[in-house]
Order: sequence, then C-alpha cells, then structure tokens
Amino acid sequence: MAKWIALILAGGYTFQLLAYHAWTDLGVVWTSIGAAFLFIELRGAGPELAWWTDFKARFGPRSKFQVVQKDRPRRAAESNDVYASIAAQEAGGGIGSETASPRCDTLI
Repeated sequence: MAKWIALILAGGYTFQLLAYHAWTDLGVVWTSIGAAFLFIELRGAGPELAWWTDFKARFGPRSKFQVVQKDRPRRAAESNDVYASIAAQEAGGGIGSETASPRCDTLI
C-alpha cells in the first residue's frame, strides 16, 4: 500500500515539475527515487525485480565447467601398497625370510 501512495505522490510531483519546466528538479527527483528503489532491492526487501533476476539468469553467462562425481571410490595412497606387500611377505615366510637389503628398502 505504501509503495502505491509513494508512486501517486511522485507522479503528482512529476506533473507539477513538468508544468513549471523544472527539468533539473525533475531529474533530481527521479534519480533519488531510482536510487532509493535500488537500495531497497539490493537489501532484499522486496520481490519487485523478480522478473529482472529471472531474465538475467536466463540470458546471462553460464559456467563452462561442471563437477562430475566419480562412482567408484578413490584409490588409497601408495603407502598402503607398501604395507600390503610387507603383510604378504610375512605371511609367506615371516620377516626372517628376507635378507637385510630388501628389509631396509621396505621400511624406509
């Protein structure tokens, strides 16, 4: 209701300024009205420009990249492969079955 009253008052004042040929005052009035309207819209107080937001979303630039999730889980780090090889060697004959050089390589 308040916006319609403000619009009626702005229209009446506009007609008065047009009658007196006060062009600079007319520009100042409508610049102030536009600035106030944009301030209220940018604060998110009203859905008055919902059509403008929809228009910009429809014709605006779209992102070129799209994130796609993989279906399979990621492979664990290679450090787990080292532990798996040590476990397989121990199962085969124990840690005592290795010589000194391979034992040092796998522990580093």
